[in-house]
Amino acid sequence: MARRGRKFIRGTGYCWWATLSRMYDDLVSARRARMRWNTPLSVAHADLLLDRLNVGPVTWIVDMGCGWGELLLRAVERAVGSNPVVDDRDSRARGVGVDTDPVALERGRALARRRGLEGRVEFVHADAATWSGAAERALCVGSSHAFGGSRAALEALAALVPHAGRLLFGDGCWPGSTTPGCHGHLR
Repeated sequence: MARRGRKFIRGTGYCWWATLSRMYDDLVSARRARMRWNTPLSVAHADLLLDRLNVGPVTWIVDMGCGWGELLLRAVERAVGSNPVVDDRDSRARGVGVDTDPVALERGRALARRRGLEGRVEFVHADAATWSGAAERALCVGSSHAFGGSRAALEALAALVPHAGRLLFGDGCWPGSTTPGCHGHLR
């Protein structure tokens, strides 16, 4: 019996598509397992960017297109300090990571638990372009495609961050000079 292009084996409830889907998720997880983050960024440069983001006094950080949220977790760790004590009365930083990849989000949740940030960082399965909220600091590194391009991303992110807030936006990486064909993608 076939339904919508997916094969079922009668009486077993077995769906080969679901099995392949799980296998694909496992392969993606294995491929990314040794990656710190899914962008060409060194630890030293990430530290410099987080220094300039100045997360110390903030209470809310959002990472749009976060993947597994390593940069978000580091930002919250900086704000919380080396000994995070989860207490609702505590005004120290909280973070939310928004992404559409459930496998990456689950990895982020596991990392947050391991680092004692489970009560401070939430990972949300949502489209970054339609997520609504506000944050004192916003991160969006390598995810402008989620908004339809750089210009749309910057406009949407500017609406999330108040006048005195800060945005860390990273997009486009060229090893040399850009060509006129590249310029169209920056609109």
